[in-house]
Amino acid sequence: MAKKTTTTTTTKNKTTAASKKASAPAKPAAAKKSAATAKKSAATAKKSAATAKKSAATAKKSSKSARKSSKAAKGAVMGKIAVIAAIAACAVAVVFFFFKFFDVSLAGNSAASVNGMQAALGGSDRGDTIAQTPAPPGGGPTNWVTVPVGTFGDYSILSVAYGNNRFVAGNLIGKMAYSTDNGRSWTAVADSTFGTSSIIAIAFGNNRFVAGGQGGKMAYSADGVTWTAVADSTFDSYPLTMITAIAYGNGRFVAVGNNGRMAYCDW
Repeated sequence: MAKKTTTTTTTKNKTTAASKKASAPAKPAAAKKSAATAKKSAATAKKSAATAKKSAATAKKSSKSARKSSKAAKGAVMGKIAVIAAIAACAVAVVFFFFKFFDVSLAGNSAASVNGMQAALGGSDRGDTIAQTPAPPGGGPTNWVTVPVGTFGDYSILSVAYGNNRFVAGNLIGKMAYSTDNGRSWTAVADSTFGTSSIIAIAFGNNRFVAGGQGGKMAYSADGVTWTAVADSTFDSYPLTMITAIAYGNGRFVAVGNNGRMAYCDW
């Protein structure tokens, strides 16, 4: 009887232990797996953030390089412009030095005559002047009268011509003036169309003046007051290209320049 009771008790204890074990909370495998996945995702996100940061740094570096390249390209363009400007300035300076200090004109000092009066132009640091005198019966002019020409300042006067009852003159820096009283007084032309380029030659024919000069520039006028630029004189526009002389005859203007250049126009 006692043995039976002991056996029953043991069996009961085993049953109770099994029940406790069965009722004990099982370890959540799914939760563990989810935690591992979350940890892995966090690591991936961190890696992605690092990659994005690296990409942003690369983009910033590329942008900086692009700005630097753009700045360098702009600097190169500005450098070329500066070189061209310097060459042009040197060319103008050479022409200015030639006329200003050596007191010469590529076309030679010009002279015009009308009604027994002579007007001659020249220029130097002595003060540009126009002088006139009646031509004596026995020969050329010998007594010249100085005429102050304030419209030209102290820049060399390179050219002069007569037509339509007036003289027209041009100088080293593109200024023009005309005189309707036989060269005694002069009025500045508002726009010669030459800018600051030298006016080296002026001629009159067929009721019009034609002027030419530095950079192959040319212009024409009926009255010597209002001038129109010639679109294409056929002379190069390079600063050292000069139209050195113009003449009219037999219905034709002929212009000549440096380096053997020549052109004509029936007008």
